Amino acid sequence: MIVNGDLTASATGGPITLNSFSNQVTGSVALLTLGSSHNIAWKQDGPLVVAGAGIRSSGTLSVQVTSGSISQVGAIESFGAASFSANTGSITLTNTSNSFGGALNLTASSGSASITTASALQIGAFDIANNLTVTAGGAITQTGPILVGTGTTSLSGGTMTLTNASNNFGTSLTLAGTGGTLGGTVNSLVGAA
Repeated sequence: MIVNGDLTASATGGPITLNSFSNQVTGSVALLTLGSSHNIAWKQDGPLVVAGAGIRSSGTLSVQVTSGSISQVGAIESFGAASFSANTGSITLTNTSNSFGGALNLTASSGSASITTASALQIGAFDIANNLTVTAGGAITQTGPILVGTGTTSLSGGTMTLTNASNNFGTSLTLAGTGGTLGGTVNSLVGAA
């Protein structure tokens, strides 16, 4: 599918499954599922900009781009687990109304990632080549490791429970929280959870 402009896709009784890397959208993308537990799976060749109308998944959410970055204007709301993957670019999802009901997974194979959420954040697995910045409106927990390559990590939120032994926060870790526990490799620590 090739769209020269913006794309809006909505489904009221089922999932949105557009998971071919042949998809190309030159403008912004808005995706919406209504009802109970309807998933969204989106793949795209080229950068992805989330439109002002945002993305809302009543189930899980999977977004992958083969080249370029993932960024947003409108908010992203996922009731289930969510994953974002950018092979050659960065992931910048800093709308303050973002909400992830399940674990959030991020892969930026050669870029950085910046995430903002309105409430608590559960990290599934983060694999970030360069810098990682997380700003959460509540506690930050994890079910999988945080792996940061040559860059730095900055975490801001409520209580942080990040005890995975495989964590590697890169060259330095900056914390701004209300307490918590850390595990893994911390090369340089600034602030305190």
